[in-house]
Parts: sequence; C-alpha cells; structure tokens
Amino acid sequence: MIGPGNLVSGNTGAGIAIDDASGKVVGNRVGPALGSSTALGNGEGIRVAGGKVDVRNNVVTNSGTAGMRIDGLNTIATLTSNAVSGTGTPLNGIVGGNSPPGVRAAARTLTGTSTRTWLVVDGLPLTGAGTLEAFGNTSCADPEGRVPLQIKSPITGQAVRIMTILGRPDLLGFTVTYTAADGRTSSFSTCATAATLTDTDGDGVPDVVEEALRPGSSSAANVVEIPTDNGDRLELGTSAGTFSGVAMVDDPSPTTHPAGFALPNGLVQFTISGLSAGAAVDVTVVTPGTASPSYWRYGPPTVGAAPSWYKWVFDSASGLGAQRTNFNSGTTFNQGYVLHFRDGAAGDDDGLANSVIRDPGGSGDPNDPDTTPSSTTSTTPSTTTSTTSSTTTSTTSSTTTTSTTTDSTSTTKPTGTTTSTTTTTKPTTTTITKPTTTTTPVPTTSTIPPEPSCRQWWYRGWWSRWVWNRNRWLDHAHCYAPPPKDRGPWWLPQHSDD
Repeated sequence: MIGPGNLVSGNTGAGIAIDDASGKVVGNRVGPALGSSTALGNGEGIRVAGGKVDVRNNVVTNSGTAGMRIDGLNTIATLTSNAVSGTGTPLNGIVGGNSPPGVRAAARTLTGTSTRTWLVVDGLPLTGAGTLEAFGNTSCADPEGRVPLQIKSPITGQAVRIMTILGRPDLLGFTVTYTAADGRTSSFSTCATAATLTDTDGDGVPDVVEEALRPGSSSAANVVEIPTDNGDRLELGTSAGTFSGVAMVDDPSPTTHPAGFALPNGLVQFTISGLSAGAAVDVTVVTPGTASPSYWRYGPPTVGAAPSWYKWVFDSASGLGAQRTNFNSGTTFNQGYVLHFRDGAAGDDDGLANSVIRDPGGSGDPNDPDTTPSSTTSTTPSTTTSTTSSTTTSTTSSTTTTSTTTDSTSTTKPTGTTTSTTTTTKPTTTTITKPTTTTTPVPTTSTIPPEPSCRQWWYRGWWSRWVWNRNRWLDHAHCYAPPPKDRGPWWLPQHSDD
C-alpha cells in the first residue's frame, strides 16, 4: 500500500505510478506546494497501468496532463473520494476511465438560510449495480472533482437518480463518477452549473427535478414530486387547491425533540391555496418503503398554542389528523398517509380560515408501536378478497361495485407486515359503476344513517373515490379503471357527482 501521509510533488512524470500490481493508494497529497505558495505539480498525478488497485482519499492537484490516468484494458482502478483539481490543459481530471453518466441539471433551492442542490443524474444502468459519487467545484471553469461530496447507489429499474447536496453554497459546479460492479471507475462527467431553474406549476420544485421523478408532474400544481435529503423521494397530492412552497426544510427546533422522535425522511413543508374559507382538504403523502405509524408535525398543537413537536393522530370526532394508508399504484412506493386538514383548524399553522393551509411535517420511525386510531386501504386490480373484523368477503362477477367506506377501518398491508384494527365505524354506502366486475360487501354495525354522495376523478390511472358524510369528506379507496372519455389531460382534476 502506498500511503497514507506521503507528499509527492515536482515529478516530470507520474507522482505515483502502479504497473501490473494490485494494492491500494490511500491518503496521499500529490502535487501541492512544498511549504510555499508555489505549486509543484507532477506531470501526471496518479497513474494505474495494470492490476486491480483501490485509489481513495487522495488529494491530487496541479497535475500537468492528467490528475489520474488509467491505462490498459485489463486494469481495474477503483477511485473513491479523491479530491482532484487544477489539472492543466485540457483539464483531464481522470483519463482512461469508462464513459461517465450525465448530470442533466444542478437545481439549486434556498429555503430560509438553507441551501440544497439537486443533481439530476442520468444514463445509469437499470440493474441498480455500482455506485455514484458526486463532486463539487468552485465553478465549471475547473470541471473536475475538487470536493468529494457523497456516494449513492443507482436505483434498480431507473436510469435517473437525484442526488441531494446539502449546504455548500460556495460550490457552483458539479460532476459525478460511476463505479461499475466490477470496480472500474469512469471519468468525470460533464460539469453542471448550479442555478435556480424553471418551475412551471409554481409548487416549489423545478420542472427538471419533477420530470425526472415522474413525467408529467411538473405541470400539475395539485401533485408534487420532491427528493428527500436522505436520497429517497416523496409524492404529495391534494384533493383541492394547489401547492406552493413545497420544500424539504431543516429541523426548526432540534433541542426540543420528544421521546421517540424521528424523521427518517426529513421534514417537508407546503402551502395549499385556492380553497374556500374554512374548507376541508385531504393531502396524500406517499413515502418510500414502510410508513411509520406516527406522523410528526411542528407547529401549534391547537389553534393559538405555542409551536412544538407533536404526533398528529387522527381524531374521528373532528375528522382531522394523519391516517397511515397503503398505496398500491404500480410504483415503487407502497405506503404513506392521508392528512386530513381544515382551513383554520388544528393542523393549519396560520390558524386562520383564510383559504390557505400551511403545514410542516414528516413520517416518524417505522418501528414505532402502532397507536394510530385508524388507517385506510387502497386496493389494486389483483386484489380478489378483503377482510374486515372476522368476516371475509369474496369477489364475484358483476357490473357494479358496492362498498362501505368507514372513518376507521382495518388496513390490508403488504406481506410481512402487521395489520391494525379499530372499532369506530361510520358507514357510508355508495354504488360506483366501472368496467371491472367486483362486488365487495362489507358488514358494519353503526347506526349513523348513510348520506350517499360520491365524487370521482381520474388521476394517474386510478379512480379515487371520496365519500361525503356528516359535512366532510371521509375515507378514500382506489380502484383501477380506464380514464373517462373526453375529459381532457389526465393531470387536470375531473369529477362527476353520483
């Protein structure tokens, strides 16, 4: 192993050269000045010409023709967390590596005093193998890898990955490398300059980022796709109004966390406007993987109270709070929440019935005990049976689906998870005609008289059904159906009352 701690400068050839050998080059300073302000670079910084070599955590600067050179078809050079900059013409930070992925954009956002830069990286293998490494530079005038920033894996089945860079407003040029499963690292990608980019629908997330996550979402202000700080993503949708100011934000009170507090996907804030004063609205938040039973908010727990952290638990009496929900929509997401708001009520941070709802919140620890009072179920076309309490209902051939939506129901969860049940039941029976043929009667015991009224709209391949009961929109379920005819683009809210 060469290093750590060597200072190698002033050579006309390579500062460090490895030929036909296997080993490591770790933690060396190659090319900086020797105790003065005058740089003493090498002809090449590090050259690997044979063998399988691990090159990591080196500083390589002021090289003449190449910061790092990889020679030979059988050479495997794995380059990780090396700071490479100041290479002479033609600015070849890495020569001889595999072809790199592309950086489509570096979208910069500023929320309060916090800077985030979303790198949209494309051209990745669909296998999900290998690793991506992001680098920052003072500008793209030196498009190399001055500051190693983070390492992520590609996502299986996706050729695009968003990498979130927190802070570092001093870095304006960004590059990436890709190391394949066999250990071969690419050259640096082309450099992308950080900039504030177009946001057509005004929701707060630039078009190029939303389109990378879900094509078509950049023009629909009632749907938002946003990358999280941990490398995942969230999908938000609102039943009324439009989003603005959607952003991942820093912890507003890091010293006042209650027992059991956790935000693995971070804190997301949003504003919904265009509502009727005092209106109720439901927001869906689809999370990656398993959603926690708990949903944390920061704000006044009751109207007029001082802001604090609290779990926003669904209250069947007021109809407000977060309900954990299964989303089986054919995406990589499978769980999340329905957030039940009312303009001016608890959960709306401004506390005013002013046609605007403001919310910061996020999902808690997935290992929390399930203490939520209710949850909902979204079924997929492949679902053939459902179970409520001790009664099993089977599907039969029919042209009509009759279902009962309850304020508190059991949740059918993916295989391997537990099922929570509750006892508060408020039935509302509706009849929805659709092309598929399924009948699912669900027994209930409530004596509250039904108030049937159903609103449907086409949204991303799903009929969403919201049931009006006791002066508010209640639970929802999803059932697959073709889009309605002659209703315009899919992203526009389109409904009919039955």
